[in-house]
Amino acid sequence: MKSNSNKALRLRLKSVAMIFAMTLASVAAGVLTSCSSDVKEEIEQLFAVVPSNSSVVVTLNVEQAVKESGGKIADGKVEDFGSLTGVMDSADAPAAVVKTLQDVGRVTSGPMAGFVYKNQMYFVTSVDDADAFKSAYAAEQADKESWTEADGASVRGNVAVVKDRVWVLPSASAVSDAVGFMTLSEAESFNSNAYAATMAKSGHSLNVYGDINALLGSGLSFGQQTQARMAMSMVFNQPKYLEAWCDFKGNSAAMTLRLLDDDLKAAKCELDLSKIDPKVVAGLGGNAETIVAIGVSQKLVEQISKFAGSFGGGLPIDVSSIISPLQGTQAFATGSSLGSTGDNNFRAVVSTNGKDNAQLGQLLATLGTVKIDGTTFNISKGRYGEGSLNVSDVAQEMKDAWLGMAMAKKSGASDEKILVLLEPADGTLQLRLHVENK
Repeated sequence: MKSNSNKALRLRLKSVAMIFAMTLASVAAGVLTSCSSDVKEEIEQLFAVVPSNSSVVVTLNVEQAVKESGGKIADGKVEDFGSLTGVMDSADAPAAVVKTLQDVGRVTSGPMAGFVYKNQMYFVTSVDDADAFKSAYAAEQADKESWTEADGASVRGNVAVVKDRVWVLPSASAVSDAVGFMTLSEAESFNSNAYAATMAKSGHSLNVYGDINALLGSGLSFGQQTQARMAMSMVFNQPKYLEAWCDFKGNSAAMTLRLLDDDLKAAKCELDLSKIDPKVVAGLGGNAETIVAIGVSQKLVEQISKFAGSFGGGLPIDVSSIISPLQGTQAFATGSSLGSTGDNNFRAVVSTNGKDNAQLGQLLATLGTVKIDGTTFNISKGRYGEGSLNVSDVAQEMKDAWLGMAMAKKSGASDEKILVLLEPADGTLQLRLHVENK
C-alpha cells in the first residue's frame, strides 16, 4: 500500500512538472503572447475553461519569461530562448504538436495554462487560426490518419481542437472532458476562485496555485494524509492552499512558495524562528560545494520535542539530550556534493547555551576534530576549503533565512548553483529557490 501511495505522489508531482515543461515546449514552437496589457484578460479567458475544483493550476506569461531569460522574439516567433534553451531541450511534450506550432507560426493569442483535474493533467492554449493548425498538424504526421470529429471537437491522438483552443489531453478518451470544460459556467470555472484574480494580474512569469487537501488526497494513503495534515497544522495555522511564482533573469530563475489559509492570506507559522547569523556561517571560511545553516532557539527545541510527543512517545532520551543545549546558528560546509559517497571533508559550527552539552560533545567527537570556543563547538575533518561556492558570499545570501542550503552542481557543460531558503516573512514561513547557471 505504501509503495502504491508513494508512486501516486510521484505521478502527481510529475504531472505538475509536466505542465511546466509542456508550456515551455510550446514556447519553443514559436507560440507567443500578445501585448502585456492584455495578459490579465487573456488569462481570465483561459480560466473560463479550467474547472474550479482543479487541484493545481499553472499559468505562464510566455513573452515575459522569454524576455527575462535573455531570449529574442521577432515576427511573433521565438528565435532565441536565452537561458531557457536547456529547459526546451529537456521538455517532455508531443514533438509533432511542437513542430506544427512552429510551422504555423503565431497561432496563439494569449498565455498558457495547465491544470490537474481528477488526477489527470491537461494543457490548453488559444489559437488564432484553428484550421491552419489542424492542416499543418495533419501534414506533419507520418501516418495518413485524418482528424476525426467527436463531441464537437477535432481529435487526433491525445490532441484536440475545440473552437479556438488547442488541448493536449492525458489520453484520447479525455476529449469529452475538454468539450465539457469549454461550456463551464462562471461558477464552475476557476474564475469563481477568489485566487484567480491574483494570478491573472500577477506580474510574475509563472504562477502556481494548489489545493493542499486535494494534493494530499491524490497522492497519499489515509494514514499518511492524517500525519501530513497533523504536521502542517503544528507548523502553520490552518494551511489550506499553496501559491508559488517564478521569474527569470538571464541565466537564473527564482521561485517563491508559501502556504495560504482559508482566507487566502499567508498561513501563520507557529514555530519560533531565529534567523541565521551570517557571521557564523562566514566564519567557516574558504570555499565549499555544499553549505547548510539553521537558526535554533531554545523555544524551537521545546516545540520540536512537543511535536514529537504528538506522534507518540516523544523524542528518545539520547536525542533529547543532544538537541536540548542547541541555541544560535548551526552551520556546516563540505567540499563534497550533498549525498556524495566519497571522502567527506567538512567544517561545522554547533552553537549552544553552554548547559548540559556533554553528550552533544561526545557525539561531535565521533565525527571529526572538535575545538571548543566558549559555548561553541568547531568541528572539522579532512582537507577543507575547496569548492566552487564562496562561503562568505553564501552567508550573506542566507542572512534573512531561518534555514538555508546552497549546493553546487555540474549540469552538462555549465556549473549550476542551487540556493534553497526557508524565510520568515509576513508572519509565515516561505520557501525561496534560486537556480543559477554559470
